[in-house]
Amino acid sequence: MTRKSTTPPEKATGGQTAAETPPRGAGARFERFGLPTAVLDVHEAAAYLAVTSGTVYRLVRSGELAHVRIGRSVRFRVVDLDAYLEERTGREWTPHGHETKARGRNRV
Repeated sequence: MTRKSTTPPEKATGGQTAAETPPRGAGARFERFGLPTAVLDVHEAAAYLAVTSGTVYRLVRSGELAHVRIGRSVRFRVVDLDAYLEERTGREWTPHGHETKARGRNRV
């Protein structure tokens, strides 16, 4: 049994239809409590990157993901998330785990 959303499309996207939704990145706008926000929390950043919040915390601890501390909270600027994605975007395909060393026998 599939579940249908009862939320109209314009409500689900913050008052914008799919055709009006801004592209991901610098032009995207985010709101919290009906007010524009310049930063995202951990859960919003995880959704933006399509990963779990645990992965976001791991990237913060390792220093890979730029962040801002506001009190005890961790916040992320969208431009920093986009920069992280840009620097991690590969142009060639490499099998996972084979980037630095060959395993097993030497291959010709």
